[in-house]
Amino acid sequence: MSIQKILVPVDYSDCSKNALYSAIKLCNAFHAKLTLLHAFQVPAIPGEPGGAAIIQDISGEAEQDATQGMKQIIQDFPSLAHIEFNSTIIHAYPTEAIQTLIEKEEYDLVVMGTEGSAGLLEEKLIGSNTYSVIRNANIPVLAIPSSTQIEDLMDIAFAGDYQKIEDKAIFDVLMELCNFFNSTLHILHVNEMDSKITADEAFEAKKFKLYFKHVKHNYHFITNDDIEEGIYDYLDSHKISLLVMIPRKHKLFDRIFKESLTKKIACHAKVPFMTLS
Repeated sequence: MSIQKILVPVDYSDCSKNALYSAIKLCNAFHAKLTLLHAFQVPAIPGEPGGAAIIQDISGEAEQDATQGMKQIIQDFPSLAHIEFNSTIIHAYPTEAIQTLIEKEEYDLVVMGTEGSAGLLEEKLIGSNTYSVIRNANIPVLAIPSSTQIEDLMDIAFAGDYQKIEDKAIFDVLMELCNFFNSTLHILHVNEMDSKITADEAFEAKKFKLYFKHVKHNYHFITNDDIEEGIYDYLDSHKISLLVMIPRKHKLFDRIFKESLTKKIACHAKVPFMTLS
């Protein structure tokens, strides 16, 4: 069993509560333990008279608000009583707190909410936080858009570019999801119009038959000079419930996760988005 401990960062927003709903569902499915994490950071006031006292007062109020918020979210989710869970509040930037817990507690999956905004600055910050967790975490990260939830995963898309996979264990969480939900896995190869599959890529593609021999799967080739657009077109036309990618050392992910496209994928994803590490 690969999914035994799930970490859920919450900021008490509707978006994070939506992600918690999906995380509880996964905990029930896999009999996993859940940790609720709330992190907050009080800004420093350098050079201000009595700055230390001001910071202490602000920090105390923030901690009280954080504690009350945690009590409230636990109260709002009575389904937590049916799983094993704990909660923690950390005085740190959220991305730092998430990374610290991942390294310390050996979680198997992070489930977090992501939400776009009409305000470009806010949107960029939300995208940057999600992207930072994805980039730095050495475990799978499941980002849940505020408009969706994990209900059934009948069709899952794995988008890749047939780069070499060093260890097939990277697919363990994906395999568990496919097996539990009896999903069909759509293996997508995304290429630009004039690109051709190399011999090395063809060799790696054949390995996928071994990796996914125990789940229903099929292969699809997408050619589109706008890779992100090509993926979204496929998601829409095939009613995909979850998009999966591998972030590290893969040209496709590096291509998509440029500054301008981070908001489109991580903030504006139309379906839940999971990265494997």
